Amino acid sequence: MKALIAKCMIVVGATAGLLPLAVLFSVPIFVLGCVLLWTTKINRSTKLIWTITPLAVIVSIWAVVYMGY
Repeated sequence: MKALIAKCMIVVGATAGLLPLAVLFSVPIFVLGCVLLWTTKINRSTKLIWTITPLAVIVSIWAVVYMGY
């Protein structure tokens, strides 16, 4: 149950992170979700995937949409 809540927080934080004005609210949600996920008894590879993939997606979308690359 704890892992499911953490994953939901990561998804909400990553989704809200796509909006420029919502970054102030999405970063704490994302970080809390990651901390909560890392305190569960899930495989380390799953934890890394759930932590790095949303960051990579956000950075990619920000680079394309907002910076024009």
